[in-house]
Amino acid sequence: MLVHMTAQTREALGNRIRELRKANGLSQQKLALMVNVERSYLAKLEQGKRNPSIDCLEKIAGGLDVTLSELFAGLETSGTDAIRNPKADAISIASSSVRNGYFALKLPSE
Repeated sequence: MLVHMTAQTREALGNRIRELRKANGLSQQKLALMVNVERSYLAKLEQGKRNPSIDCLEKIAGGLDVTLSELFAGLETSGTDAIRNPKADAISIASSSVRNGYFALKLPSE
């Protein structure tokens, strides 16, 4: 099952990654090497143009010396609705809520 973040969530997450990277005194190149991703991919994550996997986020959090909860801490977006696409067996997040390090999805009843 795939979960797709909204553009707003991707941008907030990208800003958070950039903020933590800079707070750690790391360049994009240095962090990319540490977590084994391309620098251009990391740049697109920071711009909110990529939808990272949980595996990738775990690697980035590790490179930034934070937990996943800490990576998501302070992110705030609006709403908690999600739409399930049964044909694609995917969840598209229409809007989401990330507060205090928790990512909340509200799925419609089937």
